[in-house]
Amino acid sequence: MSVVLSSAGITPEEVAAVAAGRTLTWAADLAGTVGAGQAAFDRVLAGGARIYGVTTEVAGRSSFDVPTGSRGAYQIAMLRSHACGTGPLLDRHAARAAWVTKAASLAAGRAGCSMALLTALTDVLNRGLAPAVPVTGSLAASGDLVPSAHAGLPLLGEGDLLDESGDAVPAGPLLAACGLHPLTPGPRDGLSLVNGTSVTAALATLALLDAERLVTTADVLAAAGVEVRRGHRDAFAQAIVDARPHPGALRTADTVELVLGAAETARRESGRSFHDAYAWRCVPQVHGAVHDALVPVRAAVSTELRSCTDNPILDGDSIVSGGNFHGAPLGIPLDSATTAMTVLAGLSRQRLVGLMSSPGLPKSLVGAGGNFGLGMLVTTVTAHVLQLSGLVPASTRWLPVDEAEDHVANATVAAFQLRTALDGVRHVLAAEAIAIAAAADLSDRPAAGPALRAVHALTRRTVAPPGPDRAMSVPLTELAPHIHELAALPDSIRRPV
Repeated sequence: MSVVLSSAGITPEEVAAVAAGRTLTWAADLAGTVGAGQAAFDRVLAGGARIYGVTTEVAGRSSFDVPTGSRGAYQIAMLRSHACGTGPLLDRHAARAAWVTKAASLAAGRAGCSMALLTALTDVLNRGLAPAVPVTGSLAASGDLVPSAHAGLPLLGEGDLLDESGDAVPAGPLLAACGLHPLTPGPRDGLSLVNGTSVTAALATLALLDAERLVTTADVLAAAGVEVRRGHRDAFAQAIVDARPHPGALRTADTVELVLGAAETARRESGRSFHDAYAWRCVPQVHGAVHDALVPVRAAVSTELRSCTDNPILDGDSIVSGGNFHGAPLGIPLDSATTAMTVLAGLSRQRLVGLMSSPGLPKSLVGAGGNFGLGMLVTTVTAHVLQLSGLVPASTRWLPVDEAEDHVANATVAAFQLRTALDGVRHVLAAEAIAIAAAADLSDRPAAGPALRAVHALTRRTVAPPGPDRAMSVPLTELAPHIHELAALPDSIRRPV
C-alpha cells in the first residue's frame, strides 16, 4: 500500500516505509497547495522583488544581483558548487529518507518551488532509486547544504545514484534506464534542494524508530533475565511505579510484567535477599527515563516532517526570510537521546556481568567441555559502553562559517552520533541475549515466560548452545542486527493475530 503525502506532512513511520521501498502518492489537496505556492512565488518574482538566492546570490555574496538571463543557470550552479561532501556514502534507506523528508518540506507549499520538482522527487522514489550522499559536509546551519546538494543533483541527471550493491554510479544513465528525464529547475528549485534540514531529519527519523525499538527490546531482555535468574518481580509492581509515576517507568514496568507472564520468580518468603541488584531492580526507573528521553525526539521529528524548513518562504504574496533551516530543534534532543541510549547500554552491561555469576549457574556460563564460557563478552561489551561514553554532545561543538552564518547547529553530527550509539546498543543487547539463552540452557528449569522463550528462540537462530569454547565474534555480529525483533513481543501479546 502506498504512503500518501499531503500538505500536512508525513509521519516518521511513513518516512521509514518509503525509504524501505513503499511507493509515494499525493493526497488530493497536494497539487493545489504546491501549485498555489508556485503561482504566488511567480507573482512576487514578476513584481520585481529582490529575493535571496533567486534574484540575488547567497551568503557573503547576497548583495550581488543575479542577472535575469542567468537565474536558471545560477540555480544549477548552486547545486554543483555545494556538492563537495566527503567520506563514505549514506546507506540506501537513509539516502532515500532524505528525498522523502525533502518532499514533505516542499509539500507545505511555503517554499514556492515548482510542481516539477516535487514530481521529480516522487518519481525517483517510486522507481526505487537512491542518491549517493557522502556523510561529511553538513553543519545543519543553513540546513544540510552539502549533502542536500548531492541528493539534489541526480534529479538533474548529474551527480551519482546508488546501484543495487550500494556503490555510486552516474545518475544520468540510470535515470534514463528507468524512463525518467532530468529535471529542468524552476526559478528557485536549486535553492529549495540545498536548503532545509532534510538530511538531518531523515537520519533523526530512522534513528528515532530504531531507538524506540531498542528500549523496548531492553525491557524484554530485563524480563527474561529476571526469570532465568529467579529474580524478584516486586520492582515492577504497580504499587512501586504508581508511587513515582513517570510515564516511561509505568511503560517499562507494564511491559516487563506482561512479558514475564507466568514465569516463576523469587518469593519474598524464600529466604533469599529482599531484592535484586540495581541492574534489574531499577529497570523501570532507568529504562523508563530512556523511554521518556525519546519523547522530545519524536515530538521534534514529527514537527519537522510537517514543516517547511526552506528559506526564504512565502507569506501570502510576499517573501519573508528567517531561520527555519537551523537544525537546533533536532540536534539538542538527538544529543539527549544519545546520552540516554548510552545509559541503557551501561545497565545492560551490568546485567550481563550479573548473569556471569548467577546462583545455580556455572561461573561465566561455561558449557560442557568448555573452560572460559561467555566471560569475554563482558570485555567486548565494556569496550562498546566506553566508546559510547565518549560521544560528547554535538550541539555544544560548533564553529561559525562567516559573519552571517555565525552559529551552526551541528545537528547532523548529533544524528550520526545517535546512529553510532544505536549500533553499540544493538551489540550490547545482543550479548545480553546470548548470556540469557545460555543461562536458560544451563538451567534445570524450562522457560515459562514469553520473554525468556522469545529471547532463547531468537538467539538460537544464529548462536549455538553452550558447549566447548569457540569464537563469539561472528555469532554476536550476526545476532545484533536482529535483536530489535524482540520489541514486537509486547504488542504480539496484547494484540494476538
